[in-house]
Amino acid sequence: MPKKFNIMGLCKPDEHYIVNIQDKLACIKKMVDNGEYFVINRSRQCGKTTTLFALEEYLNPDYLILHLDFRAISNFEFENAFMSAFSRELLNQCSDISQSISKQLKIFEKSEKGKYFLSDLFGVLCELCEKSFKPVVLMVDEVDSASNYQPFLDFLGKLRYYYQNRYELPTFKSVIFAGVHDICNLSSRDKNRISIPWNIASNFDVEMNFSLNGIVGMLTEYESDYHTGMNIDEMSQLIYDYTSGYPVLVSLFCKLMDERIAGTENFPTKSDAWTKTGFFEAEKILLAEETPLSCSIFDTLKENEKLREVLHRMLLHDLIIPYDVYNSVMYPAIMYGFVTNKEGLFAISNRIFEAQIYKELME
Repeated sequence: MPKKFNIMGLCKPDEHYIVNIQDKLACIKKMVDNGEYFVINRSRQCGKTTTLFALEEYLNPDYLILHLDFRAISNFEFENAFMSAFSRELLNQCSDISQSISKQLKIFEKSEKGKYFLSDLFGVLCELCEKSFKPVVLMVDEVDSASNYQPFLDFLGKLRYYYQNRYELPTFKSVIFAGVHDICNLSSRDKNRISIPWNIASNFDVEMNFSLNGIVGMLTEYESDYHTGMNIDEMSQLIYDYTSGYPVLVSLFCKLMDERIAGTENFPTKSDAWTKTGFFEAEKILLAEETPLSCSIFDTLKENEKLREVLHRMLLHDLIIPYDVYNSVMYPAIMYGFVTNKEGLFAISNRIFEAQIYKELME
């Protein structure tokens, strides 16, 4: 089965054309080797899930990986049965644990609310970490799903406690959370309780956008399969110039040229599609159609009038704003990746986002 360009969900090297991210994985592994706890909080469709799966494979020779996805836990479970649901997912995702630990997790999974406590669960997790032949790494994707629930805040508090006592108590070598929102300063919804900041997290500074060389490598693989005769350097530069390497936009341009431009009246072959003219035809389609990413831009602007006004002034009146990650008005745009830090100033992240934002502001 021939490979495809993928724009939805997990990208698999044996099924999809992907950019080589070995350099990113090596950087993340150094953080794990150093025993750091950190959060990959990046905007939607920037490759977080794909990176986690690739990282799991990359780390497997040296670590026991407990890789969970909180999308598997329902809202009701977060509120009423977090410990049971967490135990269930741990059992589902990791078969490489002892029978005694597996037996205890099954008891937690089936237990009624209030019979066991997080301290019981962490006792079992400590035993797992102590008896494992390899250091244990906990990876949790879509951690945003839990951020509104007190049981998860309590869970963070326990992780924090064991991290701070890691030289006396067996615990995870590293903990990696991934999600859109920054969970480093979550507060309890119960104002009578003390907030539990996730202040043990290291800064995650690994660049998630694709590099120009990475795009070149991906198109080189595609070209070896289809022999279109494209100018790989020119096409890679065009894609990079318009997307700044934003992962889903890179893949979307490629998918449009490969599957929707090629075979049309004006571009009858793949060779015709993989040209500058074919690229700009793909840009027209991309800007004319709604995607999950463009909808998130439109929805965010509709819900944030102050942000809409500031971006309007930036785009149409050359407003200059010093970059500040704590700017409350710009925070939604930072979180969803619409803006970036360019030489100390706020700037729209790429040409495609600029065109989409401009389109929304003019409506």
